[in-house]
Amino acid sequence: MYGVPAYFFAKVSSELPMFFILPTLMSLICYFALNLNLLETKCFFVFVFIGISLYIAGGGFGLLIGSAVSNK
Repeated sequence: MYGVPAYFFAKVSSELPMFFILPTLMSLICYFALNLNLLETKCFFVFVFIGISLYIAGGGFGLLIGSAVSNK
């Protein structure tokens, strides 16, 4: 079978498009549904950046917890 680094990099690279698509869609829906500062586009991109950062941090935290807990 494959080693751990090969599995990890394959998993992360295959999920990479979803790390950007899903939080961007969620941010797009929430930003305009909540009617947040529609006059400045900079605020929207900051909001999207924060959403993507939180999504990636949550995924990393899930990997950390999953690797720290044994299956016994």
